[in-house]
Amino acid sequence: MKKRVLSLVLSLSMIFSLAACGGQNGSSSAAASQADASGAAAGTSASAPAGESVNITWATASLGGTVQMVATAIATVINKYEPNYKITVQATGGSVENIRLLKSNECDIAHTTEGVNGFRGTGSFEGEGGVEKMQTLVKLYGNEMVALVMEDSPLADTKSLEGLKVCIGPTGSGVSQMATAYLKALGVLDKCNVLNISYNDSVDALKDGTIDVLFAFTSGKMPNSYLTQLETSAAVRALPLETGLFEGIFAEQADFGATSLPAGSLKCITEEYPTYASFSIQFVDDRMSEDVAYTIVKYIYESYDELCVYNNSCKALTIADALEGMPKEIPIHPGAAKYFKEVGVWDDAYTIGTVKG
Repeated sequence: MKKRVLSLVLSLSMIFSLAACGGQNGSSSAAASQADASGAAAGTSASAPAGESVNITWATASLGGTVQMVATAIATVINKYEPNYKITVQATGGSVENIRLLKSNECDIAHTTEGVNGFRGTGSFEGEGGVEKMQTLVKLYGNEMVALVMEDSPLADTKSLEGLKVCIGPTGSGVSQMATAYLKALGVLDKCNVLNISYNDSVDALKDGTIDVLFAFTSGKMPNSYLTQLETSAAVRALPLETGLFEGIFAEQADFGATSLPAGSLKCITEEYPTYASFSIQFVDDRMSEDVAYTIVKYIYESYDELCVYNNSCKALTIADALEGMPKEIPIHPGAAKYFKEVGVWDDAYTIGTVKG
């Protein structure tokens, strides 16, 4: 019953949000050259004879969150141009719940920033056993960490945080996990006053001096709404991170990966900013046919203009960095690999999964 209510709420959300777009279609090379796809048995993502329905449940995160809105945009475009496809975007508790849903065959696509932990059965999944059938479908965007202070702060870097008030975001959030790992590697986790404050409240806390440092994150190398709010109401600086600590962090947190924010990604970033990210990656398993996976990935990258009309965060969906952040120990679904090879971004450091015969 709970899932039905969530699905109903989500369907209404999609109707209203897309109606607000005024019926704009944008442009889509995928629409001009639609991929041939075999269907999938209802709710299983298995192959089905051509022309039959392809019913897919995509488990995302909380209603209105970035990944839920991006997935809704993608599902809307595919459902529009592929009449036999029905992709239902499901609001969920997020990364950890979705891995469990995939493991129990209760969803077909699972969003998570904890793919490696889910695959191995470590971290949040300790004692549950790994999901060995997991395969990577696509990365939507990275969540890049940045350390911010007020412009007039005496701090020049993150080496001197001992005794200071440091906000790492809401409890359990992705940025709190990234910042905790960084402070631990820096050796100051238990030597500074670590605070968990909501995103919007942290903006006021930094401006009024309640906190000294704010660890925040961008999505797809673009500012989230609370960072935009901060930079339009205050002058802030980005403290450089100690990049020499990254490898040690990655050894303990396999779902993190090195990246950088380009100049201009935030107003206060005037040159390339080396950092690391957790990545919003979508996983499937061998129930999904090669044709279905290929079609989904193709539409994601070849419907760029239209997707950006639906949601601004879709600007992160660029083929050039499609493999950035994808864990090498988890196989890439053969349908996705086929597309990456076609467009010339494939890397032989990755392995290719299999599908059920």
